[in-house]
Amino acid sequence: MSKKCPQCNIYFDGHPNRKYCTIECRRKFYEEECSICHKIKMPGSKQNGIIVCAECFRKNKKEICVECGNDRPVHCRMEDGTSLCNQCYRENNKKICDKCKKLSVITINKNNMRLCCNCYKKKENCIKCGKLGVVGKRNSDGTSICDYCNRKDKKEICLQCNKLKMVHSRFDGNSICANCLRKHKKEKCYLCKENKSVSSRDNGKPVCDNCQRKRQIISCYICEKEKQRHRNINGNPICTNCSQFYKKSGYNLELTKEIIKNNKYFHHLIFEKEFKEIFDSEISFARLLIEGIILNNVENSFLRYDYFSKNRKIAVEINEPVHYDKKLFNSRYETKNKNFDDYVRDFKTKLLVANQNNFKVIIINIQYRMTAEELIKLYRDKLSEYLYLATTSN
Repeated sequence: MSKKCPQCNIYFDGHPNRKYCTIECRRKFYEEECSICHKIKMPGSKQNGIIVCAECFRKNKKEICVECGNDRPVHCRMEDGTSLCNQCYRENNKKICDKCKKLSVITINKNNMRLCCNCYKKKENCIKCGKLGVVGKRNSDGTSICDYCNRKDKKEICLQCNKLKMVHSRFDGNSICANCLRKHKKEKCYLCKENKSVSSRDNGKPVCDNCQRKRQIISCYICEKEKQRHRNINGNPICTNCSQFYKKSGYNLELTKEIIKNNKYFHHLIFEKEFKEIFDSEISFARLLIEGIILNNVENSFLRYDYFSKNRKIAVEINEPVHYDKKLFNSRYETKNKNFDDYVRDFKTKLLVANQNNFKVIIINIQYRMTAEELIKLYRDKLSEYLYLATTSN
């Protein structure tokens, strides 16, 4: 009996318990944010309002197996409540296969006939075509039907293309193949008036995927700008850009807001928060000359170090991968009239001035997409000697 998909309103044929026509329609209804990894996924568990995805659920479901003593995901429980892992469960449930007479895990136990995986999938003569093939189905009397004939039995003439194909959906009792269904799902969007695949419906009117995304323009909870919604945090919508910073900050909402508010590069803000009592930022040659740290007049007095500690006479330069890639550098900074050769020349000048005036430049090379935790660890490792000296001197 055909059923109507509540997402796309298309009729389809399937199991009585199947609610949606495709996995895409199902996901649109059920995907939510995991409370552990904070990714938008299908829920694996939902207890007391706490949503956990399947991967995190498996990781957190590990217990000591009563048989092997290893910390593994729980496959089943014994009568006394102790857990059993999948491997031990399989070892404990091996029986004699009725066909090969070997001790193995039974794949199927039907009509008093126990078969292991190898025997169940073993090639046999098909009762329909008479050829030797992988068993796709068994009759009640134990005779086998090959996988090809089994699939062929499920094929019907498609209403749209008139080809013999697997039935994916039905319309008024007629079968529709998967390829024609995708074409059939295209309707005239009532917003853009173009013939496109239907993403959703507005009071029964079809809406295409592009128009649906445009309708999801929201006021981002973090940057407070009108942008397309990417996800929700505690019920508040945020955009794609803020979502990326939210992940990099270790899912710290306050830190994410500070990054967006100050409009600074993520790695610089993390450095300043961690070492604000030690380093000043953006110290120019001219200022160092006035304060007597640079003793001789230098060219390009506008040049500056990323961070400088006047007490310890240590400068810090934080470099991204782009600072070592000429093509990428010129592409990124083309609008700012910067080029790679000038950058390399200026960087060498910074090192030369530091050497002439007896202070050290610590170069920290970072990678893209590093989290706040990873950046702090890298900074501390690079500055560990300096931090130790500063601590012992105080």
